[in-house]
Amino acid sequence: PPVILIRRYERKIRETYKMAGYGKRAAQASERVEQSEVLYQTEESYWRLVSLKEKVTLVKSYVALLEKLNSDLDNLYAEGIIIQNDKLKATVKLNEAQLNLVKAENGYRLSQMALCQVVGLPLSTMVEPTDTLGVAIPLQGTDALIDSALLNRPEIDMLDQTVNIAQSGVNIMRSRYLPNIGLTANYMYMNPNPYNGMKEEFGGDWNVGVAINIPIFHWNDRAHTLRAAKHEHAVAQLKKEEATELITLQVQQAMFKVSESAKRIEMAQENLKKATENLRVATDAFDSGMLKATDVLEAQALWQDAYSTLIDARMEARLNEVFLRKATGVKIR
Repeated sequence: PPVILIRRYERKIRETYKMAGYGKRAAQASERVEQSEVLYQTEESYWRLVSLKEKVTLVKSYVALLEKLNSDLDNLYAEGIIIQNDKLKATVKLNEAQLNLVKAENGYRLSQMALCQVVGLPLSTMVEPTDTLGVAIPLQGTDALIDSALLNRPEIDMLDQTVNIAQSGVNIMRSRYLPNIGLTANYMYMNPNPYNGMKEEFGGDWNVGVAINIPIFHWNDRAHTLRAAKHEHAVAQLKKEEATELITLQVQQAMFKVSESAKRIEMAQENLKKATENLRVATDAFDSGMLKATDVLEAQALWQDAYSTLIDARMEARLNEVFLRKATGVKIR
């Protein structure tokens, strides 16, 4: 006869169905975590490539300054105004700069290959960035960024689904304490027919019953399983709380780094402004015969260092900005 079981198995089926849905959402959140990591690595590789491109341009400008100075010193040496020692110092600096240019160009090419490896392009692909480092983007309020992180981070979604799955496990264990209620239905055919004077014909009769099975004693097995399920649920909740605190700290750290980068850019820009003015004054004084070549070489080196520091500060700001977007769960690019 057909039998329909109610209560306990109904709840178990319902909770199992929910667990399947939670597991699907957790898998989707895990996929978003992996996607976010790949995008972050891509952004990091890209901005490093942009930085190296600007470094190559800087070294070329520095080489051009040294070449002009060497040309002027050659003329002065030919006229007997300076000694050979002054000319040799400038030549050594030029050779060092040309070697640094080769290193910078090789580093740029390696950075291109690293970006190709991240995005899945052939390593021989010549990737040319179109962006510049620019300046850092202004920050939002702390509370807004933390709220965004807790709302958008896929890790929180994953832990939410873990908590839901654990709660469904508790509900399933609780259902074991519920009674089983069974409904049976049966229809019988008989020939001869006892309901019509035993005539040689088919006769039928319905038979309906209800059975209740109430668990009374189970050797405490169900209590143990329920307790274990509750512990799993408590652990899942604690992990979510811990992750929430860590994400909050991560957002705060990212904000501090962005703020520090903005300050570093401001200082680097001021230093470059002073180094540029110092180079102009030194060059004018040298052209007027009031300054030695070594002073000009020093001014050029200070200018290059100041410009390089500014490039590094801008690259760091870009990377910190990308890290902040990753920490807050905002989609990168």
